[in-house]
This record gives sequence, structure tokens and C-alpha cells, in this order.
Amino acid sequence: MSLLEQTPIAVCIQQENCKVLQLIRSQGRFKVQHFAHELTAHINKQRLKRFGLISALDYQAVHYQQLPCQSSTASVEESILQQLPSSLDNESGFSYDYIQHNNGNIEAAVSSERALNNLMSELEPMNIPVKVVEPIYSSIIRTTNALLPYLWPNEARFTSRMKWIIAELRQKVSTLIYCEHGRFQRFEKVATADLLARISEMDEYWLFSFGDKVAQSALQTTCESHAYTQHIRLSAAVLFEDEPAPTAAALDNEIALVGLALRGFSQWHR
Repeated sequence: MSLLEQTPIAVCIQQENCKVLQLIRSQGRFKVQHFAHELTAHINKQRLKRFGLISALDYQAVHYQQLPCQSSTASVEESILQQLPSSLDNESGFSYDYIQHNNGNIEAAVSSERALNNLMSELEPMNIPVKVVEPIYSSIIRTTNALLPYLWPNEARFTSRMKWIIAELRQKVSTLIYCEHGRFQRFEKVATADLLARISEMDEYWLFSFGDKVAQSALQTTCESHAYTQHIRLSAAVLFEDEPAPTAAALDNEIALVGLALRGFSQWHR
């Protein structure tokens, strides 16, 4: 049975809080089967369709690399080790997977074994098999791709070769996810004040943002003052217009959680 048929349960854990979302498809639209924001220990008491869990590792627990063509698995591993960031060292342990494209270039994903083991321990009380653990930026990009047909300005030209920055805004430090052709390239942490100061330098990018409402308002004001028109505020609520208003409003800013829940609904939502 595929993930599409199983409607897996998306889980985002932050400290002791656990956000859970399960979607179904009905008449061509997504509907909320279950949505909760509760302590992890309480989640297994909910009446969920127990088809499996999908969760995500935070930014600092994963690393993405693009490598030139390599002659062997050993040379791939050696190249990965040479580019490993300090947050993923040999002492904490790491695992990796990679894909080699027809042109010979390689995409590799590295994850912290310590962070993965911690996540699995936190999910264990739910007593539901874990089907997928992915980098959190993959979840965010998936939601962004799903939202663009709803949020794209009518007067703006859309091309497949555009460059994006997806900004997860926080009051002090925000995360920027860089994409080309709708695919992940890299991420960086920046002071939110520095991001606002860089708006005038972002002409080659479309900027999509979500997160802290105060930072969101400041970003909108800055974009308007610089006549920067390539900014879109991401809102997941447009996917749930048939839901009760409180549910749609609660999911509005849950970009990563919604992206996890979308995984598997079609080949496009990988």
C-alpha cells in the first residue's frame, strides 16, 4: 500500500510540544482528518488512522551537498567527509545517502545519528511505525510548491528557472532557504535585521516568507519602501478553505507541518 493510500501522520516536535496533522483527499481538495498541538505523551491517546508517521530533522541536524562525478562509493564518502560541517562530526555519528544523476553529478544528504535517535525516542510513545524522516527544509519547499498556484500574483510572469529564497522569520535570527527551479540549494542563518537590510540586493530572487508576525510585518514594510514587488507571504490557510475558520487559521503558519502531511499525496509531492 502506498503512502497515498495510507494518509500518514505528520509530526513536528519542538521541546515537549508535539504538532500532529493528518490529511485526506475529498473531492479534489485536502481535508483535515486530525490536527492537534499537544504534549507528545498524550498523542497516542488520539483516535488516529495509524498508517505511519512522517517527521523532520531540524536544519542543524542535516547537511546537503552537491558533488562532482566520483569513481566509487569510497570516493563519494571521502568527498562527503571533506565537506562535513562542524555540527555533524564523527563523534556524534552521521549517516548519508546520495543519488547520482545521468550527468554524473551527485546530490548527497547527511544527517546526525544523534539527532535522528533523539527524534525516534520522542516519537516512540506514539507506538506508530515511522515511515519517513526528512530534512525540515524539504517539508517547507513542498508546501511552497503547493501554495504557489494559489498565491502567485496575476500580473507576474512565472518561469521554471526562477530563483527563490524562502525565509522562515524569527524576531532575532531567521533561516533563508535558497532554491533554483523549485529545488533546494542551501540554507543560511541570518540576523533578521540583516535580512531586512539586504532586500535591495535581492532583485534576482523571489522572496517567500512565513513565521513570526512582527518580523513578517517589518519585512512587508521594508519591501514596500524599496519598491520590491517579488515578495509573497506564505499562507497555508488557502489549502483549507473548507475547514472551520479556527482550524484554517491555526494551520496558516504551519508551513513545515503541512509540507510533511502533503508528502505522498502524488508523485509531485515527494
